[in-house]
Amino acid sequence: VAPHNHPRATEYLMNIAGPPLAAGSFNENGSPFFSGDLKAGEVVVLPLGSVHYVTNEGCDPALIAAAFK
Repeated sequence: VAPHNHPRATEYLMNIAGPPLAAGSFNENGSPFFSGDLKAGEVVVLPLGSVHYVTNEGCDPALIAAAFK
């Protein structure tokens, strides 16, 4: 997913199954850039308004679930 934000919601993203996903995020207030791998079974919380991305860099399919609050 290309870099984007959700100005009115926090995103909870879970990698349910598949390869690790590359993820990154930063807030517009100048906070440090965060990046890492989201392995199967892990959840990442992307704060309201943060600019973030998630990508599958492999060839195997991944199953993810996202919720917004």
